[in-house]
Amino acid sequence: MISIMKYLAIASYLLFNLLSSSASSQDTDSIASIGWMVGKWSVEAGEVDSDDSAFKESGFLECTRVLNNRIIRCERYVTRSEMRGRYTNLSKSRSSIYYFIYNKNASQFDLIRIGPNGTRTTSYRKEDQWTLKANSSFDHPTLGFKMFNDISLTRESDDLMIRVESLKNSDGTFTERYEAKMRRIE
Repeated sequence: MISIMKYLAIASYLLFNLLSSSASSQDTDSIASIGWMVGKWSVEAGEVDSDDSAFKESGFLECTRVLNNRIIRCERYVTRSEMRGRYTNLSKSRSSIYYFIYNKNASQFDLIRIGPNGTRTTSYRKEDQWTLKANSSFDHPTLGFKMFNDISLTRESDDLMIRVESLKNSDGTFTERYEAKMRRIE
C-alpha cells in the first residue's frame, strides 16, 4: 500500500512543476506528443540477470491523461512467475503508479514512479517521434551497490509498445536486462 507521505511528495512535485511553468500550449503539446501511451495494455515481461536470477511477469497497464491533459498517469499491475535465484522470495504480484510530466525548463519528460520499493524519478528525452530514452543511476535496494540504467520506451505500432531496461554496476560485473511488450487491448 502506498503511504500518505508518498502521495504528498508526488502531489508537491506535480504542483511545483505545474506552477513553475506557464499555462502555454507547449506543455499540453509536449504531453500530446507521447499520447500514444494512453489506453489499456496487456503486459508480458521478463528479466534475466548475470547471476542467473530471473522472472517473468504478466498483467496490464492503463494510462490516462489527467490534470487538463498536462500529465499522463499510468497504473501497472503484474503477477510474476518462473522466479529463480534472488527473485524467489519476492512478492508474486506488484503494482506501480507512474506520472509522466513535461519539464519545460529542462525540455524533458520526468517519470515519477511510485512502487513497492519507494518513489523514483527518471528523466526521459525524446529520441524521435516514437522513442523515449533515459540514463540514470540509483542505489540498488537489495544488492547494495549503485546501478547504471539505460531505458528505452518505444512505440512500435499503434498496438505495441516495448520497454527495455539494461542495468549494470560500475565495473560491469553484474547486469540486469528487463524487457516488456505491451499490446493495446483498448
